Amino acid sequence: MTSFSGEIYVKVDDVKGSVVKPAAYVGWIAASSITWPGGDSLRGGRISGKFFPDFTDGTVYLTCTSGLHTPSLLHSAAQGRHIKSIQIHLIHPKITIRALIEDVLVAVRLKSDRTEEVEFAAAKGTASR
Repeated sequence: MTSFSGEIYVKVDDVKGSVVKPAAYVGWIAASSITWPGGDSLRGGRISGKFFPDFTDGTVYLTCTSGLHTPSLLHSAAQGRHIKSIQIHLIHPKITIRALIEDVLVAVRLKSDRTEEVEFAAAKGTASR
């Protein structure tokens, strides 16, 4: 299992934004950690952290819909649906990882401490360090 924590940003589907200034764009998610089975194959894993973007778009399944400042990452109806892609950019004191995960099946759990865990299974995915 590969696990990193640090400054992690996740961009969903075709939401416009820059990996350099992710917080400036809706659709970006700041996460506290990401884990996957290891190596450069990203066919499954988990992203954990506090999710804060506030936008809804019918073409993007990863949306924030519940509560003020306590968004749920997915509409409940979207649980288990596929999204086109997830981009991950991680800045770690010793390593930088960029990943593109495509054709993703996502499940989300909202935990009692108001963080969310995203588990994903992907048809294909690549990571570069």
